[in-house]
Amino acid sequence: MRPANVECGWWVNMALEFMKERGCVQVRNRRTYATSGCLDEDAMCEFLFLAELPY
Repeated sequence: MRPANVECGWWVNMALEFMKERGCVQVRNRRTYATSGCLDEDAMCEFLFLAELPY
């Protein structure tokens, strides 16, 4: 059985890459910074927009 932090690391990386792709965060000097004061709302809006797209 793997430790919980190994399993969570994959989800965190996926969420961070999603936020980078959608412009919610930006990377400067290997650190990640939010592009606005309400990062959680920005990311949720982007996620809900993608969920409503017809495929």
